[in-house]
Amino acid sequence: MGNENVRRGSLASYLPLLLEVIVCQRGTLIASVAGLLVVALGASAAAQTIAVKAGINSSNITESPQLPGDTLQPNTGVMAGVSLTAPMGRHSALQIEGLFSRKGNTLINGEAGIDSKLTIDYLEIPVLASIHVISGPPIIVRVNVGPAFGFKLHRKETGFGNALPEDQQIKTKGFDLGIAFGAEVEHKALIVGARYTLGTSNIFDDDPAIYGVDKLTNRVFAVYGGWLLHK
Repeated sequence: MGNENVRRGSLASYLPLLLEVIVCQRGTLIASVAGLLVVALGASAAAQTIAVKAGINSSNITESPQLPGDTLQPNTGVMAGVSLTAPMGRHSALQIEGLFSRKGNTLINGEAGIDSKLTIDYLEIPVLASIHVISGPPIIVRVNVGPAFGFKLHRKETGFGNALPEDQQIKTKGFDLGIAFGAEVEHKALIVGARYTLGTSNIFDDDPAIYGVDKLTNRVFAVYGGWLLHK
């Protein structure tokens, strides 16, 4: 991407707060997510589940407009963190996660002499409505959907495998908003799942005249495993 040349009441009662989180500024966003966490923590402690999760991201970044000759290839990165799930009804729950998530892509344009790998590390907080399709036991199958809030921790860009000077690295915004949807299977303490996160915000924060694009959005598919620490 570089310029080498130069988630006890019904779930419906939480929708207004979720919408507020989506449109608010970053400081209020953090407070609102914290408010949701307090709500989740307010549910019966015996009913809450806490899990650790880790897996692999296959991520890409789309550009707009798509430039002639650009080939955008996915990067592989790690995702890991914890989740707190609190029941909201017989077959539904609120699931809030705190994840380290590595995203990015590789841009190749032979004609322009570009072979650039962009890596962006995020603290990601998915706030998910979790609906049980199969309620078990011994197996629980659930689908999850909701906003995912990403806060940039670090960005690195290389050209042909070599670190680029800071002034040649593309600038990206500190916040990313996406919509996450996926499914999980839980058997006793073991969790396996898959999730796709569709970026909805523009993370490009540089000069369109230099890069020829004015919009970059994240796309991430993740597969992961987890282990229940408290149930």
